[in-house]
Amino acid sequence: MADIKISQLPSVVTVVPASDVLPLVSSGSTTKATPDGIVAAALKAASNYGVGLTPVAGNGVLQLGQHASVKGLIETATLAGVPSGSNNIDVISNAVVYYNTNATQNFAVNIRGNSTTPLNSIMQTGQSVTVSFMVKNGTSAYYPNAFTVDSVSITPKWQNGIAPTYGNPSSVDIYTITVVKTAAATFEAFASQSQFA
Repeated sequence: MADIKISQLPSVVTVVPASDVLPLVSSGSTTKATPDGIVAAALKAASNYGVGLTPVAGNGVLQLGQHASVKGLIETATLAGVPSGSNNIDVISNAVVYYNTNATQNFAVNIRGNSTTPLNSIMQTGQSVTVSFMVKNGTSAYYPNAFTVDSVSITPKWQNGIAPTYGNPSSVDIYTITVVKTAAATFEAFASQSQFA
């Protein structure tokens, strides 16, 4: 676990090594968080700018208050082998997946919170989440041909207005999808495909 220290303006979050409890420190006051990072109470700075960390839906997601900035962030990437016919991206665990063994078929992608938590329950209307997944292709190339959010079909709007109809041989294709919650259980998706060889 790590200490998250919030300094006075400009508000900066610094992560440093710590024990199994995650103390949150601001202007001499401390708020405790559970080891999995769920904040027990909001943290406020001593100024009118109100820098805070707020728990979202009790799932370990923290929301930074206004005027906060992050110096650096390391994301967890899942190394997932070969994409199967249907693949889940669990944003509670991570938002980056690398299918690092050559794809053998076209496949579907479902974006969700996790196996027990729908994305709808952890996002508020007007929020977005961006996921990326990388697909390694050999001489035969494959691509995602169906998308769902919480197992409900969605048609992404693609960069340049053209949905991919193939993967790129002997390459790694990176797909980036931003999902915006526009109403309860209603999402729009914006996607792109980039080739790396």
